Amino acid sequence: MEMFAFSLIMGLLSFSATVIIVLLIVSAVTKRQRIRQEMFSKMLESGIYDPRLLRPTRRSVAPLGWGIFFIAIGIALVIGLTVMGIFTEGVVGALIPLFIGAGLIVYHTLVQRGAEGEAQNDKPIRIEPKAGGSPPAPPSV
Repeated sequence: MEMFAFSLIMGLLSFSATVIIVLLIVSAVTKRQRIRQEMFSKMLESGIYDPRLLRPTRRSVAPLGWGIFFIAIGIALVIGLTVMGIFTEGVVGALIPLFIGAGLIVYHTLVQRGAEGEAQNDKPIRIEPKAGGSPPAPPSV
């Protein structure tokens, strides 16, 4: 009976910890979005429209690093299997990480090319009010 109680308590604790962690992550994300929305609204009120505030810009190089890592693992497996003389039996196991790495590098390259085109269009725009009028109202979302 003691073992059942211990298992029940540990299960409840791990479930509770998971729920708390998920709630903390969701809370942090919504707080960050609320801050960005407030900043965007303040800038619109002052007559500046900045499209960079509408979407997050994360230009990560993580896929490139992981791609190089997987290609290195694939090459090491190819060399190791060749040296051991069992290349034909293990070629699939060596080529899988090699192609995963190649795919990650291609993905990184495509994302970087798309980000370069976006960066040229992401300049703030100043909206001047008409003579004798107030600044234009922000668009309704």
